[in-house]
Formats: sequence, C-alpha cells, structure tokens
Amino acid sequence: MGGCLSIQKDPILRSYLTDKGLTKKIASNEECEKQRKWSELPFLPLEKIYSIQRREDQVKMSLVCRSWSEVYGSSIWKTFRFALIGSQFTLDTCPVMKFARKYSSMFRHVEIENIWVQDCLMMNWCRHLVEFLQILTINTQLTSIKFLYFANFLRRIDKPTYNNICREIVEFLASQRHLK
Repeated sequence: MGGCLSIQKDPILRSYLTDKGLTKKIASNEECEKQRKWSELPFLPLEKIYSIQRREDQVKMSLVCRSWSEVYGSSIWKTFRFALIGSQFTLDTCPVMKFARKYSSMFRHVEIENIWVQDCLMMNWCRHLVEFLQILTINTQLTSIKFLYFANFLRRIDKPTYNNICREIVEFLASQRHLK
C-alpha cells in the first residue's frame, strides 16, 4: 500500500527518523495491512453499509479508495421507483423508459407502483409497464422487487392485456437469480 513505510527493515531510516523525532508519524506494517484489508471489502457488504448512510456520509466514504468509489457509483440508483405520472402516459417515448434503459444495470431494488389511471390511459400504462419489465429482464440483477397497488389495477384490464402482463412478470422473475 503506497504511503506506508517500514522502519523495521531499514536501520538507517530508523536511526535517522529517531534522531529527528519523526517515528510517531510512520505507520507500522500492521496498520498498512489493516488499511489494505478495508479497501478489499466485498461489494455487497459495502453496498449494505452505503444503504444505511446519509448521502453526505456516502460521498465521504466514496473518497476512501477506488473500490469504495466504484461501489458508491453503482449504488446511487440502488432503489428505483417506477411510478408514472399522468402526462407520461400519453408520450410514445417516456423519459422514465430512457432512464431505465440507460441505468437499469445499476438497480438493486425496484418498486413498481400503480397509480390510479383513467381508463382511456390504462392501455398506455400497461404498454409502458411491459416495456419496463422487458428492460429489467435483459439488463438487471435485482435483489428485490415490490409491486404496489396492483390488485385494483389487474381487475380493471382486459383478459389479453392481463395475460400479457402476467407473462412478462413470469419471464422477468425467471431471469433474476438474486431475488430474495
């Protein structure tokens, strides 16, 4: 580990530093080993630590070393909520879908929330939901997913659309190996 000196192996360095009174500032090999081990923490425990920290503490943690910075970068979008608002239903290309295509590989937890939609916009919402599930099927390794407020929604759609959504959910769930 850069920055750690060993005065035990170099008697000349030890005598010079002792004469100058600088030995207090030199880290021992044991301290260097501890530093090295911290930087080698596995991804999942670090991600768990990040999840319980405030954003400002996460930023500070990301400055510790390269591996911690990489975990921080991949944990920013750890939880993603798919909850479309009314104006997004009428768009052919929904901004949420563009975002999901670009960043879905970073998602660890997803919440899909069904909000009350007018019947005339229900088919658009269903189309976006199917597209979102297809994106997740191709590009993610989720550890959890929540479907929120789906009971009333499923009762309101026609049988072919219902079957299509169920098929996409089954394919998505089959593609995920890390779900709890």
